[in-house]
Amino acid sequence: MSEFETLSSDQSARPRWRKYFQPPTAALAAVAAIVASALAGCGGSSTETTTTRPSAAQPPSSTETETAIPPNPTSPLYHLTGYDVETTWEQDVSERKVGRYLENAWHDPAAVNALLVIDSRTSNGAVPPLAAAESARTQTSRLSAYHERSFKKVKVGGHPAARWAYSLAGEGYVEYFFAQCGTSIHLHGSTALITFKNFADYYRVVASRVKVACDE
Repeated sequence: MSEFETLSSDQSARPRWRKYFQPPTAALAAVAAIVASALAGCGGSSTETTTTRPSAAQPPSSTETETAIPPNPTSPLYHLTGYDVETTWEQDVSERKVGRYLENAWHDPAAVNALLVIDSRTSNGAVPPLAAAESARTQTSRLSAYHERSFKKVKVGGHPAARWAYSLAGEGYVEYFFAQCGTSIHLHGSTALITFKNFADYYRVVASRVKVACDE
């Protein structure tokens, strides 16, 4: 199984957390099934892409470092199993057990369609984050409404990670895949395209503030 093991057929990635706010569209349900399948079975470049429906996803060729954001003393700090994270958003799901994963989900109180979800599990037996991200990207890119924004190798907290951004069915998505100190993290979020840039920056900040518990 991959580091982001498949869920039951009616609880695959995006519909599973999106159901707390609104019913998934057909496109969202389709991509959720594809991504869940890819992550169960396995397991980009550093420049932005404008290609829709790429015929073959190319691996990232270089690594960028995500800017480290200092902790904000006014932001709530959530102490979760295996990691801590800062976010000012309202939590909707706390430590929900889904297969081998623990799921936590938040939404922006000012825009309930802006969602943040973190799935985590032990890295033991898990596929490396980049491999999982590449497989999910390859399969999702086959959807006719898919538009890739970027696929990059980055560093989160000094550790290798994959950052994947794309749009589908009028919404923008950002996903981070990384592992630290024996814990695999999949941080993903979505929002309306009109506000995508601002929220993409917010997801970057949250990813930079994920603090995985490491034995000294």
